[in-house]
Amino acid sequence: MRIVCPPLRKGDEDWFCCSQYNGDHATGGGYYHDRDGTKIEGVLYIQKHNRYVSLQAHNVPQILITKPIRVTGKRLQLNVDASRGRVMVGIGIDKVIPHKQGRWPFQATLPHYMVKDRWERSHLEQGFGVSDCVEIRSNCIEYDVQFKQAALESLKGKTVWLYIVVQDAGQYGFRFK
Repeated sequence: MRIVCPPLRKGDEDWFCCSQYNGDHATGGGYYHDRDGTKIEGVLYIQKHNRYVSLQAHNVPQILITKPIRVTGKRLQLNVDASRGRVMVGIGIDKVIPHKQGRWPFQATLPHYMVKDRWERSHLEQGFGVSDCVEIRSNCIEYDVQFKQAALESLKGKTVWLYIVVQDAGQYGFRFK
């Protein structure tokens, strides 16, 4: 298959006009005996918008931890297919957490990958824990993530890590808008 032009966006889908060859890699040659190199014109390939790669998780939840990113909008949108499962998001910010007993001579900043320390303290922002997220259970290319008692707008301008928990679903992308 050879794509001959950029995709056309139609609703929540990308439409690709393609040429398809009955041969190997559009060469017309035949590695397989049943391929004769003929060209089939006007093939249309359709897929959901921006669904080229994804984190696919089955019944065991998987977590995607982003690199540090700046919150640039009032909403967090996911390109997600959770029609048969669920997706939830937590948001963490580097912050100083003092030692529980106060005996250390320094305060440590938790690394971005640590959701909880050994004393069960979290560096996830108050109101933005995974359990604070309204579960996502739909198939949508621009799903607005909602938190039960917090607004993403309060984090605008801050650098955060997203913790995206995916179970029986596919996570394709995210953006702030």
